[in-house]
Amino acid sequence: MAGVVLFMDVNFGGGSFAVPCGQSIPALPPPIAGSASSLTSDCQEWFTLWESQNYDGGNDSVWIQTPGPGKYWSISNFVGMYRPHGTNNWNDLFNAISFSGPPSGDVDNQIWLYADGHYGGNTGLELLLHGQKYIDLLESIISLKEGSMPLPRSIGKQGETSLSSGIKFTPSK
Repeated sequence: MAGVVLFMDVNFGGGSFAVPCGQSIPALPPPIAGSASSLTSDCQEWFTLWESQNYDGGNDSVWIQTPGPGKYWSISNFVGMYRPHGTNNWNDLFNAISFSGPPSGDVDNQIWLYADGHYGGNTGLELLLHGQKYIDLLESIISLKEGSMPLPRSIGKQGETSLSSGIKFTPSK
């Protein structure tokens, strides 16, 4: 398994940062901290992306369910993902990642993505205001795919910076 791979640019471009499944990071390092625009993940456990460092439940978070055996998540553009507060999207906002199980805590600051295709948490206002248009947008940028998750082109090649415990950041070429 590759884990969760965060990308600096939409559509899986730019530098990438791989996090092994199960390895929580309370403060993502630069340059990926506050800079992720897309992701892929084949982790077979819930993970949470946090707006704040140190998993502060007072700030917004996205909880993502396991994709299921033989599948992986593909989220091509965080700009299109509704966020309950602030800029109302998730582009360039994630600063921590945790593997702490299903959603818990204050729903007001959470968005949930389920493997069966539905969304939960604080999504009501966006769905009420934009209905099917919002659902269509989400379905265009978020998908579960069959098979093995492709690794970023440059992982393992020259120029890679290894961080502690197997976490890797790969600058774009």
